[in-house]
Amino acid sequence: MTTSGAAADRTEIGSAPVGLRVCRMALRLAEVDWEESQLTVPSRMRLMREFLRRSALWAQRLGAVERWPFFDIAGVLEPDLKIDPELVHELVQEMDRRGVIWPNHLVVPYVLAFVALSSPPTDLPDPFEPLLRFWERGGSFSREGGAILIGHTQRVSAVEIDPYLTPGLTFDISEAVLDELDAPWRAKIEARSARAKNR
Repeated sequence: MTTSGAAADRTEIGSAPVGLRVCRMALRLAEVDWEESQLTVPSRMRLMREFLRRSALWAQRLGAVERWPFFDIAGVLEPDLKIDPELVHELVQEMDRRGVIWPNHLVVPYVLAFVALSSPPTDLPDPFEPLLRFWERGGSFSREGGAILIGHTQRVSAVEIDPYLTPGLTFDISEAVLDELDAPWRAKIEARSARAKNR
């Protein structure tokens, strides 16, 4: 995947040029194995809930509640912001090769645009980091009605925004906690697999 188009953009953001930040994010996304893992379902459910919570905070702040949960935050903040379409096209092609399924690829331009913002609010948490870690920890999600499907059978509700705006709501997404959530689930799957092999 080439990144020459975005790299040509040298507008400064924080400590790195916009083009560099976008390229780094594109490379991070390009390295995801989009085939869904069954071994990390509990931690990915936790990460998805934290994404939904953060997305809800941004939607509330921007007056975009009706667009929650997956929406172009950067497009609301800076409507004229554009990301190199060639970069997006090449990234989505790479994602296709790595097994991405709908609707994950639709969110990618929103992630790239967010890191290109000139001056995002600093009093809200990064909305997409939990989703990025969700992908990195086990690939794609799917959707069915108002639910987000994880591991084909587990559902996270995304029907109503209000529960995710509950004051004081937090989801611990530290690596130690995520690993602890996955441990019994992983053991159960591995035991089931071992029994099947011994039949």
